Amino acid sequence: MIRFPSVVILFWLLLSTAALADHGKGAVGGKTISPRTLHEEDASIETGFRYQRSETFSDDRLLNAAADGHDAHSVDWLAEFSVAGAYGVTDHLTLSVSLPFEVIHGFRFVENDGVNPPAVEGANSIVGMGDATMIGKVSVAADPVELAVLLGVKIPTGSTGQLDNAGNLLEPDHQPGTGSWDPLIGVAALHQFEAFSLGGSMLFRYTTEGRHEFQPGEQLTIATKGEVQVAGLGKFPRVYLNLELAYQWTAMDREDHLRNHDTGGTSVTLGPGVRVRVNDHVSLGASFSFPLYQGLYGFQHKERFEFLFGTGVDF
Repeated sequence: MIRFPSVVILFWLLLSTAALADHGKGAVGGKTISPRTLHEEDASIETGFRYQRSETFSDDRLLNAAADGHDAHSVDWLAEFSVAGAYGVTDHLTLSVSLPFEVIHGFRFVENDGVNPPAVEGANSIVGMGDATMIGKVSVAADPVELAVLLGVKIPTGSTGQLDNAGNLLEPDHQPGTGSWDPLIGVAALHQFEAFSLGGSMLFRYTTEGRHEFQPGEQLTIATKGEVQVAGLGKFPRVYLNLELAYQWTAMDREDHLRNHDTGGTSVTLGPGVRVRVNDHVSLGASFSFPLYQGLYGFQHKERFEFLFGTGVDF
């Protein structure tokens, strides 16, 4: 068991070197947040990986969209690596912090300076630290349904100085970080049957203005997951199969207090997954999701699929 002073040091190290994770109790590799908290003075560390493949636009399509007044751009794929830690302050309160590192590949956009003819420019790889997230999870009920309230903040640790191939600063909505302090509020619930569990969570992000007079769109994420144990009843390793349905709404970004009508929208995704509880302390999880619906505002590239993988170690 890790005692309080060493865990405090660990948390600040993670904050300076560490995406929202589902800390503790082996719930990894998905979007649904578990309501379960750690025991007092227990801790957990998680690592995560997210790969998102996107629709790719040709140069001609980008130029035509820009000629129609759109903020046109295209991305091949995004990869995000994250590390997170959590600490049980009490049996009913867990504090967690997480930090992502992002790689955006194949970013292309239309440069129109009003002097030269519009042209497609690019940034082969946008690489940088993302914004940290700190969450407090408060357990308010345990029977018959486990229920927790989530309160937190997104901290502007992310990079906002990434450049394109020509050495020019990229627009704020294309940077790994936003520069804004954004409060978070939500709720998570879970009902455990004998070998099956059904859980759900809702998290809302209220945004503020960050660097370069940029304000990201508010975001609401609702996810639900059903999970069944298929192997390892009463012993290790334990294997679980799950299916997750997620809804996400994002408002339009604002820059100089003006809405960008080519940002934001609604998506619904469905993804099967697997989780393995190796022993009392170690878990692995993975899921593969694909969009059922994407109602994006304006001109935007759509997501083709997303792969999530996570590891968790409880102390």
